[in-house]
Amino acid sequence: MKALIPLLATALILLPSVVAHEAKDYTILLTSEGTSPDSVPEGVLVTTDRLFFMMVDNRNDTRHMVALDADNDGSYEGPDDLSSPWLTSSCELDEEGNKTDSECKVTYTLILGPENGILPGNISLLIKVHENENITNYTLNASFTEDVHTLPQNLQPAEDSKPEVEPDNAVITDAWLSRLALGGILIGVTAAAISISALIRDKGEQD
Repeated sequence: MKALIPLLATALILLPSVVAHEAKDYTILLTSEGTSPDSVPEGVLVTTDRLFFMMVDNRNDTRHMVALDADNDGSYEGPDDLSSPWLTSSCELDEEGNKTDSECKVTYTLILGPENGILPGNISLLIKVHENENITNYTLNASFTEDVHTLPQNLQPAEDSKPEVEPDNAVITDAWLSRLALGGILIGVTAAAISISALIRDKGEQD
């Protein structure tokens, strides 16, 4: 059983490590001229990344809303669809720095992942602009891919990459005990042989 410990340690060390992806925010500004940037190209975002919208259009009585047709049925108001609250460029604060209107929002975060019913690929977001009682719409196209973990490249030869496994202390102790026992036996046999030889020699002299 003790001999298996080094083997298990070797197996654990040789297991390939996985480089995990850390989710990141991709900032999109909602301006009076549209979004900045105007799209999210391929190869930038993966699953679990987030689209972070910030409203910076400070025109009077102007609000923006971000909507996503998650089920691709052509409607942005279904039970599975996602939308932000109406976003404004600022929120009024009281003397203590707290918002006077708890529902006032300047930013909105959209997680790209199955928890929101969003699968990897191309998505089209609807941006609604409410200005002076008029509402206009435009779209923002974004793309993201599956989060695929990669294995680190091993540039060393296979012989050099094998880790050195330290021997188990119990195994070392058992080996030394075995050697000591063997040495004791050899010493005992040698002493017995010497004693017998001495007795035989004494008997011969007496005869």
